Amino acid sequence: MATGKSKTDESRTQARCQQVLEAARLCFQEHGFHNASMSAIAKTAGMSVGHIYHYFENKEAIIAAIVARDEAAFQSRMHEVAKQGDIFQAMVDRSEGGLDRSMDTNDSALLMEILAEVVRNPRVAEIIHSSDAVARRELGALIGQARTPAKACSEASQLAQVELLLAVFEGLKIRAIRNPGLQRDRVLALLRPVVQRILEG
Repeated sequence: MATGKSKTDESRTQARCQQVLEAARLCFQEHGFHNASMSAIAKTAGMSVGHIYHYFENKEAIIAAIVARDEAAFQSRMHEVAKQGDIFQAMVDRSEGGLDRSMDTNDSALLMEILAEVVRNPRVAEIIHSSDAVARRELGALIGQARTPAKACSEASQLAQVELLLAVFEGLKIRAIRNPGLQRDRVLALLRPVVQRILEG
């Protein structure tokens, strides 16, 4: 019985944390990081400020949780691609999903808000830099796994491939915000060969 209760409590805690993160996302997008107070987040989440502090000690902790959630999703995608027979082809095929995520302006606006805080807040900078290191490591490992003797390249070239791939999709996030009329299908038609060319080195 104790185990069952523990699992129930854990599920309730996870649900509450997700509720807070969703409320914080909405508040950050609407008011900006600095103007989104913990009381506003609490009100949006439908709980008391004290309840919020039970799960997150401050807004930086909320950002850390948001970034960790995105990081876990990225790692999951990398692990799924790693299971494919032709990893490079799988990465090209998944360009469409990457484009669609990049064109989600709600998530992109949140990312821009968090990145703006990087230059002002050392703790947020640490969170973002650490997460970026994980993304580079995961993507680099995936590219390295796909390498055959015929497709061998230097470590420097592989690092450049990682940076270019990340720059393409992160750049598309900005373009989707700056240009609401971005034509998805036309971009996708060119995106696949671009990704393939980067992977080929």
